Amino acid sequence: MYSEKKVLWSAEELLLHTGGCGFVNSGVYGVSIDSRTIERGDLFIALRGVNFDGHDFIGQAFDAGASAGIVDEEFLRNKRRDISSQNLISVKDTFGALLSLAKSARARSKAKILAITGSVGKTSVKEGVAMLLSRKFATHKSKGNLNNEIGAPLSISRMPANTKFGIFELGMSKAREIRGLVEIARPDSAIITDVTASHMREFSSMEDLADAKLEVFESDATKCMILNADSALFDYMFAAARKIGTSAHRESFNIVTFGKDSKSIVRLIDAERYERCQEVIVRAEICGKPVSYRLQDIGYHWVYVSLQVLSCILSLGEDPAEFCDILRDFSPIGGRGNIIELESGLRIMDETYNASIASMKAALSRVKDYSTSGKKIIVLGDMLELGDLSDRLHDELCEFIAGEISHRVNRIYFCGHHMEKAGKNNSIRCESVFGKPAVDIAREIKDMCARGDIVMIKGSRGMSLENVIIFLKSFQKNRKLA
Repeated sequence: MYSEKKVLWSAEELLLHTGGCGFVNSGVYGVSIDSRTIERGDLFIALRGVNFDGHDFIGQAFDAGASAGIVDEEFLRNKRRDISSQNLISVKDTFGALLSLAKSARARSKAKILAITGSVGKTSVKEGVAMLLSRKFATHKSKGNLNNEIGAPLSISRMPANTKFGIFELGMSKAREIRGLVEIARPDSAIITDVTASHMREFSSMEDLADAKLEVFESDATKCMILNADSALFDYMFAAARKIGTSAHRESFNIVTFGKDSKSIVRLIDAERYERCQEVIVRAEICGKPVSYRLQDIGYHWVYVSLQVLSCILSLGEDPAEFCDILRDFSPIGGRGNIIELESGLRIMDETYNASIASMKAALSRVKDYSTSGKKIIVLGDMLELGDLSDRLHDELCEFIAGEISHRVNRIYFCGHHMEKAGKNNSIRCESVFGKPAVDIAREIKDMCARGDIVMIKGSRGMSLENVIIFLKSFQKNRKLA
């Protein structure tokens, strides 16, 4: 209930921390930059962008229940007569006000902060760490994938003062972006899940990409750095992390490693699938002590996600062994491998959120090993933002499909210029379909599939392959699996 919410920022704090002027008659319970998602009692910050201007939606924000708004001085000078100045805070720059509010949220908090970045798995790790910690502590996390230069400060500005742990995802598409975000977040610990080819248009080498990710360790507040010991770039990143740690005038720092490597602090011993109960039993060592736990059978990459989650728990000063049993409840969120079952019994493995070569191979391996008596259908879209590496990486992926996957599935749809070209250039050992629009793919799947069949759909966000799912859902009612 609204009346049970705690004030996030008082009126006095809003004026103080944004450096603004105006009259606000009450505190706010949340922070928003989107008038469509305003909740009663929120602060609405009107940002100006290339293709939008939040000031155009001030009226809608208050109609939706906002109790205060932050606007720039230009708007206040030229505002329409039907918009009251009451409960408006005027600042020189509304984006600057958002950054100031985020920095103030971090400064007032005694929470331990975790920053998560990497080419794959950021959101899954964030959700896993937050799920575990929230069972015992007041935990705040980034909502959805709010991880860029606007989303991350927005997430931090929403952190309540009494938070015990703050879990924030930090994304990037070019160098120096993460550096600015860690100056605000000042994380106590930070993880790079892995570095694989993604956003390569802005980078000339994998090492340059790794350097951009390594910015997550640059804050002098960061005392623990977490790295993937099985990464192809581990030696490079480990040396760079040590250099960052010793050059940042920190009193102390340590590096936590995870993976199969025998020297890993969070080390995978083995993982055994139990198809009957659709679970995986993982045996691992944490600081040399054996642990075992159960996971939902999402695929081998989910085992790695669990290692990352436990490494983060360790880095924050908690005992990972006390949280292992909760991992059984951990499942993927929408677009990242969740299973949808239609009324007909057709199952959809929804991997439409995004795609890199590493996540593609993981999803393909999962559907290959998926236990079903029915057909297996795959819909693949281009991996975008790979720059000069695009042709080579699509060819590499389709070579993997030809050698490891295609003999275990019934049909593959190749969508997009690069995926179609690579698919035609490789000896795919199943029925291959090229160049179909989403609605036709959905219609063919509807007509050919039956109860027990599985369809895996994956591509970069810009390919909009979620439309295949939308069309399939429009043909039939659906229910989400528990």
